[in-house]
Amino acid sequence: MLPLDYRFPADIAQLRLIRGQVRESLEGNGLASEALNRILLVLDEIVSNAIEHGQHYRIGGGELHVQLSMQERDLVLDFFDLDVPEELVKQLAELLTASAGRPPDLLAERGRGLFLIDDAFDEVRIDVAPRGGMHLQGRVLRVFD
Repeated sequence: MLPLDYRFPADIAQLRLIRGQVRESLEGNGLASEALNRILLVLDEIVSNAIEHGQHYRIGGGELHVQLSMQERDLVLDFFDLDVPEELVKQLAELLTASAGRPPDLLAERGRGLFLIDDAFDEVRIDVAPRGGMHLQGRVLRVFD
């Protein structure tokens, strides 16, 4: 049942477990398969990017934190990575805003993740988390009728 709250080490082996738990929980809440697949795809992108890129700044094996909740008829995903340096959070927020609704350059080696995240959610934002680090919040509108 919603809300769901997962805290886990920034280890790629955890991704499959989290994905399975989220799938099972959201299916049990009656989430339509299209919305479920959008959430799982973006969750995979967010977590795998945090693990891959976090190797450069992560201190002490910090945890990642995913929350899923229902707010009215919307599904909300909150992702926290408290090890992300504030300057990087601000850069990601600017890149997300700048790339909103535009596919990445086909010749670019990177940048598809932010497009995928922006495309999967009806509303998305990246902010500095209250205790530092990154807070990404995405909202899929009207998934629960």
